[in-house]
Amino acid sequence: MEDGHCKTVDEVLNYFNVDPDKGLSLDQVKRNQEKYGLNEALLTGTLIEQTRLHTVTLLAQRSFIVEKNIVRLGTADHLKT
Repeated sequence: MEDGHCKTVDEVLNYFNVDPDKGLSLDQVKRNQEKYGLNEALLTGTLIEQTRLHTVTLLAQRSFIVEKNIVRLGTADHLKT
């Protein structure tokens, strides 16, 4: 299905012949795996890289905020135990 993200739920369900209350039958799952492959592409490459970059960005932001507060306070004594 092209542009699946633009389709309504009903259009997607009809396209894949899925009952929303029951889901896919085992036969449908097997046929879809043969036709489309396993649903593993999302766990490789780009997604992992994006997740890693997002984590690095969050850590950098946190480090900047901590550093900024230390400078603002003029001392790091409050961080010592």
